Amino acid sequence: MTKEWSNLKEFGQNCLDRFTIYQDSAFENVKDFRTVKFYASPFGGPIAFLNTELLTNESIAPLEIYRADGKQRLGVLNVMDIYQDIIEIGWNDLEELIIVLKNGTFLLYDMYGKVKQRVSVSDSLKTETVEQARIVGPVVAFQTKKSFYLLDDRRPLASPKETVYSWLVIPPELSPDNHTELIYSDSSALHAISTARNTDPVALPREGGGYKLMALSPSGKLLACYSRDHRIHVVQSDFSKELLEVNTGIEDNCYPDQFVWCGESGVCCYYRELSVLLVVGLSGECVVYPESEAINIVSECDGLRIYTTDSCEFLHVASDSLKRIFDKDNDKYAPATLYRAAYLFHKNKTCVDEIILELKKSLAQAIDVLIDAATHEWDIPLQKELLRAAAFGITYLEKQVIRFYETGKWLRVLNAMRKFGIPLTFTQLRVMTPEVLIERLMNRNIEASTVDDISQYLGLKGEQVLIRWSKSKVSDFSFQETEDKIANSIKYKLRSSTGVSFASIAYEAYKIGREELAIMLLDAEPRPADQVPLLVHMRRYEIALEKAVDSGDTNLIHMVLAIFRINIENGTSSAIDFETIVRQSVPARAVWAQMCKQTNLEMLIKMYSKEKLPMEVARLEIQKIINTNNLELMENRMKYIADILKKSALYPMESTLTENEIDLLKLQVQLEESFKVKFVGSSLTNTIYRVLLLGSIKKAKKIRSDFKVPNKRWWWIKIGALAETGRWEALRSFSTKRHSPIGYRPFVEVCIKNGNASEAKHYMRYMDNCEAKVLYYLKLQAWYEAVETADTLELPEFVYQQMLNKIRDSTLKSKVKSQMARYYDTA
Repeated sequence: MTKEWSNLKEFGQNCLDRFTIYQDSAFENVKDFRTVKFYASPFGGPIAFLNTELLTNESIAPLEIYRADGKQRLGVLNVMDIYQDIIEIGWNDLEELIIVLKNGTFLLYDMYGKVKQRVSVSDSLKTETVEQARIVGPVVAFQTKKSFYLLDDRRPLASPKETVYSWLVIPPELSPDNHTELIYSDSSALHAISTARNTDPVALPREGGGYKLMALSPSGKLLACYSRDHRIHVVQSDFSKELLEVNTGIEDNCYPDQFVWCGESGVCCYYRELSVLLVVGLSGECVVYPESEAINIVSECDGLRIYTTDSCEFLHVASDSLKRIFDKDNDKYAPATLYRAAYLFHKNKTCVDEIILELKKSLAQAIDVLIDAATHEWDIPLQKELLRAAAFGITYLEKQVIRFYETGKWLRVLNAMRKFGIPLTFTQLRVMTPEVLIERLMNRNIEASTVDDISQYLGLKGEQVLIRWSKSKVSDFSFQETEDKIANSIKYKLRSSTGVSFASIAYEAYKIGREELAIMLLDAEPRPADQVPLLVHMRRYEIALEKAVDSGDTNLIHMVLAIFRINIENGTSSAIDFETIVRQSVPARAVWAQMCKQTNLEMLIKMYSKEKLPMEVARLEIQKIINTNNLELMENRMKYIADILKKSALYPMESTLTENEIDLLKLQVQLEESFKVKFVGSSLTNTIYRVLLLGSIKKAKKIRSDFKVPNKRWWWIKIGALAETGRWEALRSFSTKRHSPIGYRPFVEVCIKNGNASEAKHYMRYMDNCEAKVLYYLKLQAWYEAVETADTLELPEFVYQQMLNKIRDSTLKSKVKSQMARYYDTA
């Protein structure tokens, strides 16, 4: 078998190869491409057709989605209501269809026409409307009359000052700085703006300016521009260098209907009016393909898909490997010779060994060329011939060629994909990655087990495939398997897969009524944050609480208890079950107690009462009344607290203290009536203190007697009150009646606090010499007394330093230094 090489067209130093991928595509309702708008997803993705005759013929399907081979319609969208508002339609890199409307609404559909999301940016646009939009990979950008925007960032990205003739976006994965970039053309220059806010716009001045069309190469490195005077300019996308300028020779007012790249090799211009497809190479070479009917073209990373209403073709630069094998001018080279030798061998010719001996030095290279040629060939019989020739050559090598086996594996997958209606090339698969291929297969109505087989065949982990398989397993009632057996089979299947969410599989089981199966699957879920919410949703609170407690996450415990309690209040759960479950777990009980303290004390009081915990009940009752102004309520609750504590033999002292507090409350009420001053809420000490301040010493003495206030505390209270009210004679009289049980330092402090230095010095005479006495003298600026007192003491070094810092008298300062020198090295 040979490949016809003479039909290829020269393209600089290469050749352009155009061949049919699918024949009789038969787009069901698409009879003429001139009556539809065409939107295709790259990498062999689905195709959407918007019928432009919708307003004149309502019987036709408005928007249809087809498989890339055109042999299966995937879905239909009724866009009658929004047809006149549609600005743009496109596919993102997840093969989701996006429709952009004039009012700033973005509609997201899956490839089967099922709506997934609706996003509106009308609030950000205010009075403006969307005029144009671009959908490239994960990026959606749109233009209003004044500015450019990105869907994910409602702030204006750029606000051109001149008329914009054309524009495009570069997604982050193709941008050198990993940020989305926008390039637009006005009458004088090309402008590039990055979403990296700290970068300045870049401009490339152009004399002609005003480019009608722009196209970005698949790698994002090159930018092609079509000018108003029908010239094609190719520049590097960072504007650093211009690579090409070509005059197409087309007449005025006839601009390309489609302007795209053919891989990285050249730019394609399709003129529907002229029925011409023009391909321009990077060296300026041009190839013209006359078209007998209307076509639509789709740019791919290594070529161009060309669609008619009944076929799909692929245009690309022919592989150098195939050229070295099948071009007649190259039949003496090693790859062509090895291919011919293999053919002769299979025909039982005897001269093969001699040919192989001639190839000995270049045999390995020839094998590599044959393997590479097979990856670029679409014809399956020819693929086999090329690989068979490579295998024949390998038998003469002394080493294994691993690439041979890997290539065979990938070609089987590619051929299967092409049968599924996904026309991928080997290059496209490498760029897209096998993982993305598996993800895309899962988004199609292909059996999960089939996708899993492909994933395993390619040696991929394929967690998502396994999840899909597991969900189909729990949803399948056709096999009479017990739920325990189903759960075990899923666990076994996923045993070596890390990161698989058993919770998502369990939820699928729960949705269809297999609750016990869901619980079995959740038991294998390693993440409590995924495990517990579903158990709560299923109202399996005991298991949920157990898992939450085992996780040590108090937020999860809080969530379980809160939802459990809400359901009790709604009448959908039992309060008895709740109390039983909470009591069984110490951590859960602690979290519940904290929740009740913040939101519902009564509920916690009831629980503590049932558990016979009087002290806990007492604490909560006090917490309830601590800020109340209702004195009657306060007294009643205090009596209740005293009563429950008295009934328990464990808390006699607490009971007595509570009764004393009740008596104090009654007293404070009486004092408020007598003095017209607030007393309720004050401590016993503060109550006596305030009575003394009001001048009622007899009343204060009676309170002291009734509440058995200790003598020392009484002295502290009285001297403070006397000093604060300025009754200095009364204070002296009180100090001399008997020896102070608290010493005379408190007298000094209250005098200093209330600004009476002379009285403070009076009481300091009764103090023994000590560090505090020196510090008091310093505070009163009694420098001589401070020095004299210090003379008899060994003081900390910092006290001497304070004295030296504060005393200005040189004689006293000298004395302090000599005192300090006795105990510290001052050299």
